[in-house]
Amino acid sequence: MRGKVVINFVILLLMVLAIIPWADGFIFKRGYYRFIKALAADKAVNIKILEYQQGWFHSTAKIAMTSKTNPVNTPSVSVSIILEQNISHGPLVRDAASHRWIFALAAVQGKVHLPAALEAVLLGNLSNQNGVLDSHAIVTFGGDYLSQINTPVFNVHIPRIVDIVWQGLNGYMNFHMSGRHLQKMTTDITIGAIAAKSVMGSITTKEVAITYDISPNMSGLWNGTYYFKAPELTFAGVDGVFSVRNLNTSYTFGAASSDLYNAKIQFLLGQLVTPQFGVNASHINLSLENMRVSGLLNLVKTANSLKNRAMQLTSAQSQHLMALMPTLITPVTLVKGDTVIDTSYGKVWLNGQAAWPMTVKTIDDVFNGVTGKVDMRISAGLVDYLMTLMVAHEMNAMLPSQAVSPVDKMRAQWSRWVQQGFIIQDKTDYVTALTLERGIFKANGIQVY
Repeated sequence: MRGKVVINFVILLLMVLAIIPWADGFIFKRGYYRFIKALAADKAVNIKILEYQQGWFHSTAKIAMTSKTNPVNTPSVSVSIILEQNISHGPLVRDAASHRWIFALAAVQGKVHLPAALEAVLLGNLSNQNGVLDSHAIVTFGGDYLSQINTPVFNVHIPRIVDIVWQGLNGYMNFHMSGRHLQKMTTDITIGAIAAKSVMGSITTKEVAITYDISPNMSGLWNGTYYFKAPELTFAGVDGVFSVRNLNTSYTFGAASSDLYNAKIQFLLGQLVTPQFGVNASHINLSLENMRVSGLLNLVKTANSLKNRAMQLTSAQSQHLMALMPTLITPVTLVKGDTVIDTSYGKVWLNGQAAWPMTVKTIDDVFNGVTGKVDMRISAGLVDYLMTLMVAHEMNAMLPSQAVSPVDKMRAQWSRWVQQGFIIQDKTDYVTALTLERGIFKANGIQVY
């Protein structure tokens, strides 16, 4: 009797263990559809599940992702990307990254394929069963989708036109789901070096790093950070060598309170070299502080509702979006800027801000009600170089009989501004403070108009 109880218990246990992977796969499928729906919320990309075959221990899925662009007055253009996935059901799965068995809801191996003709060009006409991108993901019981991605080396050879070798990309993309909602996205991607040659010249780059970390806030907008780091890009052509070193961009955004929102963008440049001039360490900082959340939500909703998702908007669409600008502005809204550009001809410093202390209701209020100030300092050598650049085409067309060149005219006008007090000369620099208040524009306290 006791033996029968043990046998029955073992049989029951085996049945439970056998059914767990199926149940695990069922739970994963439900969450999978929610996850794809959350990703599809960005209407710029269409994501559609073409098929999902659920098995006992494994499942397969196929997804189509279509990016649409429709420039004004041009036919719609779309490129379909196919993602094929093999899904291993938990609760015990093998992690391809660590080569260990772990407890998780599922392990997902994916392969991305482009249209055959495009894929053949990118892969140098070599076959690759993994397509143009291979991914390995672990889906945890807590709602995390932890994905490692990598691509092969891409070789593009178009005879007598271009040869490109791109080392591909690799990194991770992680998502966290809570119920039906996407709660967090983190990404760290390395774009491999590129070497390209054509009849126009050659381009080489070093590895580029892209990272971001974003999550939704209570207002329906997003909090997060974005970083882009490009250590070097060089172009060599018939006109000489152009190179950019240590180009870094950061973007920080998020809610300052329940009804106010901030955004800040920063550009950092280590060095720019051209045959004509150079730029040393420089930066541009721009921040938008205390924007109205309800106005920003309406702007985003309106932009997403536009049927034309092209990079170029129609005139009517641009005017429609411009009309929403007043809804972003509050009495505490600030626009701040700080710029330092160090060129081989001298430096320019800019620092300023704009505010709207009065109530803004119309687009006219935006322009007429702004109060702003910009402090500027610029090297005399840079001013002279910019004048020469601005009138270079006029110099080429100038007749020999002309006594005064366009550059000399501009220098004379600049000297008059200095004499009138709009600009102050401080040793080898020119300095001015520009203000705008209630439609009155002043330079160094002197009204211009």
